[in-house]
Amino acid sequence: MSPHAHEPCPEHVDALDRVIAGAEPDAALETHMAGCSACRRYAGRLQGLEEFLREAHAHFDELEPGALDEPRRAQPAKIAAWAAGVIIVAGMVAGIALTRDGVLAPTPTIEHTPVAMAEPVEGRVILASGLPAVLRQPDGSSQTLELGAKVGAGQEIVVSELGSIIVRFPSGLTLLAGSSSRLLIEEASDERQVLRLEDGSLVVRAGPGARAGSLLVRVGDSTVEPRGRTVAMRAALGSLTEVTAVSGRVRVVLPGGKVMRVAEGTRTNVADGTSSRVGKELTGSLALLDLLDRDGFRSTLTVLSDLPSQVSVDGRSIGSIPLTVLLTEGRYSVSVFGQGSNVLHQEDVEVVYGRESLVVVEAAMAGLDEEPGEDVEEDIAGSGKAKVDIVARIREALAAGDTDEALALVEKHIGARKGDPAFMSAAADTYRKLGRYGDSVDAYLVAAVEGKGKAAEKAYLAAARITLEKLRDPGRAQLILSAYWKGYPDGFYEQEASFLEARLLFKQKKHAQARQKLEALLASSPKGYMATKAHLLLGSILAAYMGDCAAAMPHLKAVQKAAPGGKFADEAARFMGLCNGQ
Repeated sequence: MSPHAHEPCPEHVDALDRVIAGAEPDAALETHMAGCSACRRYAGRLQGLEEFLREAHAHFDELEPGALDEPRRAQPAKIAAWAAGVIIVAGMVAGIALTRDGVLAPTPTIEHTPVAMAEPVEGRVILASGLPAVLRQPDGSSQTLELGAKVGAGQEIVVSELGSIIVRFPSGLTLLAGSSSRLLIEEASDERQVLRLEDGSLVVRAGPGARAGSLLVRVGDSTVEPRGRTVAMRAALGSLTEVTAVSGRVRVVLPGGKVMRVAEGTRTNVADGTSSRVGKELTGSLALLDLLDRDGFRSTLTVLSDLPSQVSVDGRSIGSIPLTVLLTEGRYSVSVFGQGSNVLHQEDVEVVYGRESLVVVEAAMAGLDEEPGEDVEEDIAGSGKAKVDIVARIREALAAGDTDEALALVEKHIGARKGDPAFMSAAADTYRKLGRYGDSVDAYLVAAVEGKGKAAEKAYLAAARITLEKLRDPGRAQLILSAYWKGYPDGFYEQEASFLEARLLFKQKKHAQARQKLEALLASSPKGYMATKAHLLLGSILAAYMGDCAAAMPHLKAVQKAAPGGKFADEAARFMGLCNGQ
């Protein structure tokens, strides 16, 4: 060790400088570094250089084809290891060292050596579609893979023939495993993820800021190394068959060490090396990943049906029935399609934090269990050969944005179908999208009176909401809510009805009564799906209209705790600022 504690040993400075210049360190130097903190500290001054080189290589990976095919100098990695107090002996690194691709790889540690260890992480299932997938544990046991389930190292995802699964990791890495896929999570840490695809299809989207080399996908004896954000691949019986570079390039190491590069925007057949431009085959998967990329607090949307069907959200196909997905808060257009892309059901759904938004499509709702002639129209030519479901045609037109076609169908058939709740609900949706709010409310009320169950409840509340917010008629809105409570005193949507009634009182400037209604709602359902909205409305009334900031603050803080980082939290902060004189 140097007699000067903060300076390297003079006899080893030249050797260290040679390592800096690119030479391989000899065994004597490595042995000395194991016991000399002064020399390790000297090497540590180059830690910033190592980070610079690593970032520069990452940029070269993106800009220069083939950059990763050239061996990189290992010396900066050794310097970084020395600086961290990591000992390199006979080619073995204790703790963490950098591979030639810039990947942090854990190796056995040596006692009494400070080591920076990668933290294990788990992904979370954010979409489960079709028949249930299975999660196999390292001990051979298995369980059904449901929405919200955690997935980590050593576990294998087995997707059913008619299903798909999406898993997201804390880094933002998102995995879409298609039908009949088998995907093993070999390694999952905060530094890198290593996957093994045995069969099926996989689409991978890296999180923002992901560095080159932090993700590897192994298929048999091949390794796929994404250098951009999105890559897709297929495997059959443990062999890689196809790789698609959607954004950025992809480096593939084939059996025997041969390297194949896939350019951005191309799909390559691994067997013969032929490439073609990416077509429309991944459009649905990419649109789904875009939908799930939205930031914000998430809640559950579940779509169920007793009919074989597919689901789309905001025009993006997202999977098969039964389906559960985590979405950010907001209003979404949900469509359910049967055979031949026939629209069975379409509705706008409000996804709210803390509540499972549920869409249930039954044969009766879709008009598929009625007697012939009651829910069909002869074809336009009048030949009698074709029978067409009118409600489905209206829903299909609305889903396509063709309100003119939907209106034409409504006006043609409303005379004969005015007592049909399914038809009148579709008519109400059509009027609402056209801004004909008065006609929309009238149609919703017919659907509510003639219908039953959850569909009738939703029609009542839709009518009340439009009457209050669009027609600005709180008196009539109160009458509609009274009819709802009379028919459904313990209804499925009673929390929503209570909240809507509080808003009505607020609009009438009856702040004390609105406060009482909201406090009663929170007392009966403190963790209900409307609790966050109730806290926000109550807090705003107390702070801005009743001057009671002491009572307002607990409600506003409850919003920030329940929905951090979202629009509700921003609104709560605004009223808290009001109380604080900001």
